[in-house]
Amino acid sequence: YNGVFAQSGPLTLTNDGQISATRGPAVESTAGGTITNTGTIESAHTSATEAVRLVGAATLTNSGTIRSTSGGRSISFVGATTQPTRSPGSSFFENVLR
Repeated sequence: YNGVFAQSGPLTLTNDGQISATRGPAVESTAGGTITNTGTIESAHTSATEAVRLVGAATLTNSGTIRSTSGGRSISFVGATTQPTRSPGSSFFENVLR
């Protein structure tokens, strides 16, 4: 299941370590929010699942690594126009769906 899941309000998350999941996105918010990642966010689900799934207005700043080891997208923004911010040296493995 998710490493971090929020649905009742916007998620505010700062990750300096590792968040991982084996059944679904490692980080998922159905109410948008703000994510800052300097560590690793990773989904190892057996089907092509994104590592981060954000629904609604969301901002993601990454200077770490975000990946799906199953061939899924790194990040999926659903119903949002916000784009990820990427710092030098950061990694998005796979595509980002906007």
